[in-house]
Amino acid sequence: MTHQIIKDLNNRYTAKKYDATKRISAEDMEVIKEAIRLSASSINSQPWKFIVIESDEAKQRFHDTFANMHQFNQPHAKEASHTILFAHNPHYTKDDYKKVVDAEVTSGHICSRSDRNLLI
Repeated sequence: MTHQIIKDLNNRYTAKKYDATKRISAEDMEVIKEAIRLSASSINSQPWKFIVIESDEAKQRFHDTFANMHQFNQPHAKEASHTILFAHNPHYTKDDYKKVVDAEVTSGHICSRSDRNLLI
């Protein structure tokens, strides 16, 4: 495939080591946080959370989670400027989804079923 995004993904670089003396600037981190906050999901449900690890204490706790498994990740946990964890709720139910849909209809961000019938 010749699409540019596919080329970029095929040529991406995965960091194997981080320079602990370099940090992502606060301005760049705000852009990154806003970009992930705006990540699209079906009907604005966003059934996930992003956790940004940047303090030394949080990095140490993250580092310690690799004590018994995947120890090769321990140096990354403390050397990276920031680590962004992607978390989801594995117990997200249809009722949880329904609450989001109801809130979106109430706020006017999506049409109710009866309103959609009027548009047809």
